[in-house]
Amino acid sequence: MKGNSIITAAKEVLSLNNSAFIIDLDKFEHNIKSMFSAFNSHYPNIEIGYSYKTNYAPSVCSCAHANGCWAEVVSEMEVDFALHNLPESDLNKIIYNGPVKSFKSIKSVIEAGGIINIDHIKDLTEIKKILDGCNDQKLIVNLGIRLNFEYQENLSRFGFSIDDIEEVLNSISSSSRYNFIGFHVHLPFRSIESFEFRIESLISVLERFKSFQISYLNIGGGFFGQLPDELLQTMKIDGVPSYSDYAKIICGLLTKYFQKSRQNKLPTLFLEPGSSLIADAVFFVSKIHTIKSSGGRNYMVSYAARHLITPTNKNILLPSTVYSFSESEKDIVYHGDDTYHITGYTCIESDIISKVSGYFNPDLSYFIIIPNVGSYSIVMASDFILPQPSIFQIKGGVLKENRRILTSEEIYKTFNS
Repeated sequence: MKGNSIITAAKEVLSLNNSAFIIDLDKFEHNIKSMFSAFNSHYPNIEIGYSYKTNYAPSVCSCAHANGCWAEVVSEMEVDFALHNLPESDLNKIIYNGPVKSFKSIKSVIEAGGIINIDHIKDLTEIKKILDGCNDQKLIVNLGIRLNFEYQENLSRFGFSIDDIEEVLNSISSSSRYNFIGFHVHLPFRSIESFEFRIESLISVLERFKSFQISYLNIGGGFFGQLPDELLQTMKIDGVPSYSDYAKIICGLLTKYFQKSRQNKLPTLFLEPGSSLIADAVFFVSKIHTIKSSGGRNYMVSYAARHLITPTNKNILLPSTVYSFSESEKDIVYHGDDTYHITGYTCIESDIISKVSGYFNPDLSYFIIIPNVGSYSIVMASDFILPQPSIFQIKGGVLKENRRILTSEEIYKTFNS
């Protein structure tokens, strides 16, 4: 979205709201196409499973599916969402991960023809119950195995250790109703080196279990997306890999291995990005409630809050821009050396969101735009002190409300008296 477009959209949204999320679906779509293009340039069989947990707004998920993405889900709720969002012809495009899979949700994914990456033996036990209780002997389950690796002395609580895989594979092989397709791995690290480690670890497993044919390799998510310089400086990061940088390393290692050791039978490579696709496609906009000075500091009090826009990082100050509702250019920002701390509406002392320099006239009405807030914001927000704000989407210049703000009465009625 061009700068003027988001400013115009923000003014329209804030004419009826104190604050809101604005999802730029054109930007999100661009990110998906860019990732597909980068990986398809280095590997012939690429699929993207969009990470629902990162931002499961229906408009976001539907846009992802319209652009070729599967649904990567980790709970019964997300399975239900995926079955709502996916086109009828693509209900099989579900990748089910996570440590807590309910009987009902496993059954739904099996019947849809999706993929289940088992995390522990209980997953397999539940699957067996479902298949044993089904009269349709043709019903099969597509299974991947989540692998457990230690990276740089960082232990993981997910998946099977290497020593346990053989027993799991033997159990799966005992029934023709289990369609073992391959392996899944994910680490909570974004560096190129961590992805090299994933691929090298996968290759070591493939070598050890060479007798098993695979058609699927899933390397999870955790990719960096596009980060503006100001945010990089704030996060104290020198630079980040591009989609192409990841693709060259990941696909190069896999292609070399399969050409040499597996007769060039390249499996489909699945990626599970979330933040790298949606983070920079969402903005938070808010009116400035008041401007004040206290204890030698200047403050601009907003209707934003840490728990709404950065629930997983409470320390960094976010880049933001202040605008005036006035149509006069001279009223937008009065240049100066004063520093203003932009704060949230909560009663938490640490709810300081950003810092800007200049001079702002207390007699004028201002608003802020905070970019790069699409990751884990909407899904982890809560009705803390105020109801969660409205959500809007913009696509092709058309603004549309996705979710209205609830009234106090509506929130109150969610509780039993």
